[in-house]
Amino acid sequence: MSEENQPSAVRPKVPDERNPETHAIFRREGWWQITFPVVAVSLLSILAIVLIAVLGGPGAASVVADYALGLIILLNLIAGLLIVALVIGAVYVVSLFIRKTPPYTYVAQKAVRRVYEWIDRLMNRIANIVIMVRSAFAGLKHYLKEQGYIPVVKSEDEKSPSATPQPQSKEA
Repeated sequence: MSEENQPSAVRPKVPDERNPETHAIFRREGWWQITFPVVAVSLLSILAIVLIAVLGGPGAASVVADYALGLIILLNLIAGLLIVALVIGAVYVVSLFIRKTPPYTYVAQKAVRRVYEWIDRLMNRIANIVIMVRSAFAGLKHYLKEQGYIPVVKSEDEKSPSATPQPQSKEA
């Protein structure tokens, strides 16, 4: 029975406590390999900026600012080139897909056309049957009215022109 299929009561519990010896080694390595270098470089950078500002004056600060700006621009250019490369790659992949899809789209278009023609023929047959049945009933109704089996009732639309009110002419 695999671990995934075992009920939760049978699964072995993950221990909460850590090995104190390996945990201490890990924390020491984390301090010397990550925390200490970051703190040291930060302090050295701040010290260098203060020394340049105090000892070198505005001219030295301007040179450092120029180099810093150049470095920032260079990093942004590298990021921009990476984005341009990704866009060019995406355009290339899309162009490959465009070349590959027309035969498949034509096959799909033919299939849809066949389905449309089949449904169109079916709907025409159904419509013809409905038209035939309605015309047969209309003919039967007309025949029964002529024979007097169905009384003729005039609707509002079939009333004679004299029964409908006419607008008054404006002669003054």
